[in-house]
Amino acid sequence: SYTEKQYFSPKFYKKEGKWQPVDTTLVEDKNAGNATNIFGKLYGQAQSVLDSEQAFTVKENDWQARFGPSDLEGGMIRVQKGNDEVGFVPLGAKRVAPVVTSDPKGHQTVHYYDLWPGVNVEYNLYSDELKENIVLKNNRANTDFSFKIIGGSLKTEAAVNGGFRIIDALGGKFTISPLSLILNDVGPVTDPVYKQEYKDGTLQVSVEKPYIQKLPKTSFPVVIDPTVS
Repeated sequence: SYTEKQYFSPKFYKKEGKWQPVDTTLVEDKNAGNATNIFGKLYGQAQSVLDSEQAFTVKENDWQARFGPSDLEGGMIRVQKGNDEVGFVPLGAKRVAPVVTSDPKGHQTVHYYDLWPGVNVEYNLYSDELKENIVLKNNRANTDFSFKIIGGSLKTEAAVNGGFRIIDALGGKFTISPLSLILNDVGPVTDPVYKQEYKDGTLQVSVEKPYIQKLPKTSFPVVIDPTVS
């Protein structure tokens, strides 16, 4: 006889032909600039010491989420699998370095504080997805956000209703989920007051500004939730 245990998300991955446990703990990314030679890598390590952990990556998984300063050339957020990498560059954002915090259970969150006026952006990492929260702190916050896509492109697909599949990179196995909009005092919003579009290499996320401006204080923070899976 045998016993089989099934999980809702991956717990193990193959490394050098052997199964290893996934560990989504964030560690310092010592080669954030993707240097290809030993001198570049050593320089990157020296810079990481001087910058006091300005970039982070996943410890153990068959794909990597990488977090750097918002003005990093290859993308503030990068999703990497093998030699493929797709970057997301926030347009019109100020220069912000990532800050990692941990809750009492040890789960980590990456924060970009005040990336846009009145807006924090947060990331929670799991073995099979990178969950993004665009957090509007008040009714004066910015409501339009654009991310330039580097290294791949997006395609609408019926199987990802309202979302996109990342193509030309990562084996076509990654998707961007449909948006959700969540109010602090009400929960998910069903009114069609938010959208995400892909045009000219840029992912655009927006909420109708008059709608946000009319919300009471109790509705904040308001969270926009796209996810890479």
